[in-house]
Amino acid sequence: MSVTVILRYEGTSADRFDREYYCNTHMPKAKREWTPYGLLDARVFFPALQDSRKGTVCICECVFSDEAAVKAAFTAACTRELVADIANFTDLPMTPAILKTLSAEG
Repeated sequence: MSVTVILRYEGTSADRFDREYYCNTHMPKAKREWTPYGLLDARVFFPALQDSRKGTVCICECVFSDEAAVKAAFTAACTRELVADIANFTDLPMTPAILKTLSAEG
């Protein structure tokens, strides 16, 4: 059963979030580092922010093969480097959420 991890950044349109760095440097590195642990796919979404109200600046959806893959990736040494890299594209905190995919049977 696959597991989806949502990594969310909340802020305003005035907050620093370097989309180019995130898409062209950070995400390719995350895919490269986590694929051996069971990352199947990763997608990035940038919701439109309305004026200066706080909202979701970025959503990253990472699909792993199973719960063991998530645990292996998130406890790997490379993940400490990925977390440290956040400072290169934003000052916003990252909020993770784990979603389990249900099989057709239940």
